[in-house]
Order: sequence, then structure tokens, then C-alpha cells
Amino acid sequence: MEKTIDFYDIYDYYTVPFWQEPWFWIVIALSLTVIGLLVFYWIKKRKAPKLTPWQRAYGQLDALEPDSYATQKEFKNFYYALTNIVKEYLHERFGWQALDKTDDELLTLLQSHNFHPEAIKQLEELIAAALNIKYARTEALKTQAIAHKTFIKHYRDWE
Repeated sequence: MEKTIDFYDIYDYYTVPFWQEPWFWIVIALSLTVIGLLVFYWIKKRKAPKLTPWQRAYGQLDALEPDSYATQKEFKNFYYALTNIVKEYLHERFGWQALDKTDDELLTLLQSHNFHPEAIKQLEELIAAALNIKYARTEALKTQAIAHKTFIKHYRDWE
């Protein structure tokens, strides 16, 4: 009878630990990048103060400087921006669909909502001035533009 010899492995089965695998470090790097971007976005979002519609409109009005305009085309752009600020404010503050309205439709909207009559009167003058720009002198336009900007900026019933 022959005796069989069993051969046993000398070494144990060996695996590389998962933290030494390349895919593990790639996953860690991507995770840290995503977390870093989320934290950066959260901090940036948190720092930005929430402006009320009036504060936002007031800031846009401060950016409009009629003194720097010299041509009729520039004054036309000034009045377009001025009426657009009013429309954006009314949309944000009251939720009215004012952005897609023409100037005449805006006046009708304000009248339908029983807005303050003095404000409607001043806006009518502002819109009439915007229509008459091509016939006015530049100096008169500048004085008129400053007066209209001042009215929009300091009218307290907007708040």
C-alpha cells in the first residue's frame, strides 16, 4: 500500500485591503470634492442678503444716472429701464403680471387695482415724457429724467 502525501499550502490566501486599492482613493477624492463644493455654495448662498423688492428696485434706481446721458437714444434707454424697474417691482411686490404689459396696459392694471391716484398720474407723465423724447432738447430731457427718477425713488407709497 502506498502512502499518499497531502500537500498543503504554505501561505495563507492574501487580499489587498480595500483602503489600499486605487478605486478607494478615487471615491474619497470625488466625495471630498463634492462636499467641498456643496459647503462653498451653502456659505455663498447664506452670505447673500435677501433683498426686499423695494431695496432691489432702489439699488437699480441708484445705478441709473441721467446726468451721464447726452443723446436722445440714451434717454430713451433710460426711460425704458425706469419703467422696467417699476414693472419688476410691482411684479415682485404684489405678484401682478406687469412685466409683459405695455406702458398703457400698466396704467390700466394700476387703475384696476385701485393704486394710489398720485402715483398713476406721475406714471402717466413719465410715459408721456418717454413718448416725446425724440422731439425734446437734451437739456430738457436731462431735467425731466432727473425729476422722474427722483419721483420713482422717493415715492413712499410704493413700499
